[in-house]
Amino acid sequence: MSVYRPKGSPYYQFDFRLRGYRFHGSTKATAKREAEAVEREKRERAKQRVTQIEAVRTSLRLQDVAQKYWIEIGEHHKGHQNTWHQLGKLIEFFGQDKLLCEITGADVAALVAWRRGQRVRKGGPLIGPFAVNATTKQLKRLFIRAKMWGARFEHEPQWQQHWLKEPQERVRELADDEAERLEAATRGDLAPFFAFARASGLRLRECFLKWSEVHWSTRQIRKLGKGGRLVTTSITSTIREILWPLRGHHPEYVFTFVAQRNRGARTKGLAILSATTA
Repeated sequence: MSVYRPKGSPYYQFDFRLRGYRFHGSTKATAKREAEAVEREKRERAKQRVTQIEAVRTSLRLQDVAQKYWIEIGEHHKGHQNTWHQLGKLIEFFGQDKLLCEITGADVAALVAWRRGQRVRKGGPLIGPFAVNATTKQLKRLFIRAKMWGARFEHEPQWQQHWLKEPQERVRELADDEAERLEAATRGDLAPFFAFARASGLRLRECFLKWSEVHWSTRQIRKLGKGGRLVTTSITSTIREILWPLRGHHPEYVFTFVAQRNRGARTKGLAILSATTA
């Protein structure tokens, strides 16, 4: 009998097995006929769940999907620390036993609301739309990967409904004599870096070059930029004049400067100019 009422309880329980999987719980019904209707609905949902689980031949538990995603591609991302962080946020919110096939649009909306209430640091400002969207987009990537494994989602969230509007990137060019005044105020050992930034038009973080990214033979600079996209810049005669004299200053990094005092792990003397030292 798959529907029964335990002693001392007013509610009927359901308990059945389907292809080796056990499903049980309360029907929240006090009448047997109503409980049987709930049990039939539970059986239909169980059939869909088992079909999905067997299709991918793996668990659809969020913890298991996240772990498999991490092993297959996540740990190989250039920004793998952020991938790990976002996976942790998903498990923190949904719990490790949440089935991917049970996540609905309402669940995603709740996730967005939860992330919007978090802060950059304790006592600091609330995180912005970029950070909130990063978590939602990571969840979408899990759905995409699971579909590659063979899973099918009948009620996949409508992702575009949950993206927060992100502020447009502010792009500003130096006007009038600002370039000359900036150059006059710039230290001599930093001048090649700022000259390269002006000549290339790259974003600030994209200007922190390694020699492995400078390809003299093809006259190109190839570097991963914002969002992990590959940014290719031609080595013009102007850029060549800036970079060529810097060879031999450092075996790995293109731009260096003279540190005038100790700071952290950096000691006084020749230092590299990178995104972590800027």
